[in-house]
Order: sequence, then C-alpha cells, then structure tokens
Amino acid sequence: MLTAIIVGCGDGGGNHEENATLRALQPGDPAFGASGQALVSDRDAGTGKAVNQLWVGFASADGWEAFVSALRHARATNALPFVGGLVVADAGHPLGFYFDPATTTGAEVVAEGFDIPLGTIARNPAAAQAAGHIWYVAATVEQTIPATE
Repeated sequence: MLTAIIVGCGDGGGNHEENATLRALQPGDPAFGASGQALVSDRDAGTGKAVNQLWVGFASADGWEAFVSALRHARATNALPFVGGLVVADAGHPLGFYFDPATTTGAEVVAEGFDIPLGTIARNPAAAQAAGHIWYVAATVEQTIPATE
C-alpha cells in the first residue's frame, strides 16, 4: 500500500526550501497591500528548520514607511527587522495565514511577548488570530515591491 501526504496548497506548501520563491501578491488577494509588498522568511532566525516564506502586503503608506525604515536600520546594524500585523487564518495561503494589510507595519524592536516565530504562527494560525493583537516576526527580507504610482 502506497501512502502519500501532501501538505499546503498549489504553490508547494507551507515550508519552502531556500531557493523556492512564492508568487507575489496580486490585487484581489486579501493579503495584497496597495502601498507595497515584502517577501519575508525566517531564514536567519536560527530555527535550524525548513525556511518559511510569507508575502506581507501593506495597505497604508505609514505602515510601508515604518517597514522600510526598520529594514534600513536593521541592515545598518546587522540585525533583523520586525514585520507584523493582525493574523488572519486562511487555509488558502501557503502558511495557512496572512497579516491583515490594513494593520501591517515594521519595527526595529518590539515588546517581549509580541514577537513570535513565523513557523509558530503557521502551526496554529487560528490561535494567533484569536489573540486579537498584532504579532511581530523577526524576518529576513527576501524581496520588496514598492507601490507603483
């Protein structure tokens, strides 16, 4: 008897190997943000596990600017920026969730207890959503797509 287990959805599942890249968010996707998009991962978070990747959309210019500022500071100090927002559990997205683009932002530092590994949210996105507050992940930024005028 042959048994196969398929994890995730059509783009390859929740855990993505280092050379795999998810498709960028498109208008109409609830995770899309008109001010910009960022592909983030937990590549440098020291988990020692498979790399999780997530596209994060930014609906507000303020959220996008906060993210870009945190990214610049992180690069200058050899640190990881934080990106976060309210979690929306959605099995149609590769990790089973996305950050609500109306709430996404970036930060250089966050209060203890509000930072969480990307993989932890992916293991139980409903619980992260039920918490009802913004979660932040320390993220390696793989790619950014600013809004076009």
